[in-house]
Amino acid sequence: APRPPPQTLAVVIIMRANANLTLWGATVVLVPYRAQHVPVYHGWMQDAALLESTASEPLSLQEEFEMQKDWALDEKKCTFILLDPALPDTPGTGDKGMGAMAGDVNLFWNDHDDEHGTAEIEIMVAENASRRKGMAREALMIMMAYAQGDLGVKRFRAKIGFDNVSSLKLFGRLGYREVSRSEVFREATLELSFDRSYTSGSANYAIVVADADGEGNGNGGGGGGGSDVEFGGTAHAARVAAAVAVYQAGPQGEGEEAIAIYRAAAEDWAMLRGAWGSAVRGAYDK
Repeated sequence: APRPPPQTLAVVIIMRANANLTLWGATVVLVPYRAQHVPVYHGWMQDAALLESTASEPLSLQEEFEMQKDWALDEKKCTFILLDPALPDTPGTGDKGMGAMAGDVNLFWNDHDDEHGTAEIEIMVAENASRRKGMAREALMIMMAYAQGDLGVKRFRAKIGFDNVSSLKLFGRLGYREVSRSEVFREATLELSFDRSYTSGSANYAIVVADADGEGNGNGGGGGGGSDVEFGGTAHAARVAAAVAVYQAGPQGEGEEAIAIYRAAAEDWAMLRGAWGSAVRGAYDK
């Protein structure tokens, strides 16, 4: 049989690596979606509000089992079930002591122009008892850090309904920015893009310090004796220089805004790396 294209082969390996992976965070545990999770998942999908917020169609229980099998084999999907470690295990899902089923987080590789580097991401916390604990935020951070560090994803895309205000706010706080809107589907598309070089083990984040000497000239020591901009890794030099150029050109407010954008990008990466560093990997099947 002919060998698949290298890019496709890489994705197949990724999905196999995820099949038995558990990621432990402070408020949430991510485990692979297995057949024992289907009955509870199917129950969630009987809720009209959840169907609407996830843009899903209702399925029969048998169809849900078939979909779980398809997802497990699909090289362009990566799914974790969210467990709430503060609650006892959901009956029927295995006595693993990891917590109760609470929702799921997913990645889909469906961008034909960037089949591996761009992934659509979505999250659902279905159980009321597990909401407002910070679980969705941490699960997204862990999933993004895992996908960026291990799977090579450099751009995340989220499609969120206009009426899903809580999700729009959540993704906005994580640095996602709206790139388009569909009045037909009544949803906004948000994206968050990262430079791969941010992921080096030495944590070379582009750290931008605005106007350190108060002169507004891009020189931290005034007259070239230093720099208002510090960055790790030459890959960031052009982006940092662009921010400084805007700052120098003025008016000063525009420069400060540009500087803030790059500082926020650095902080976002520090946050993601912190989440991945604190997450504990383990095997779901011991």
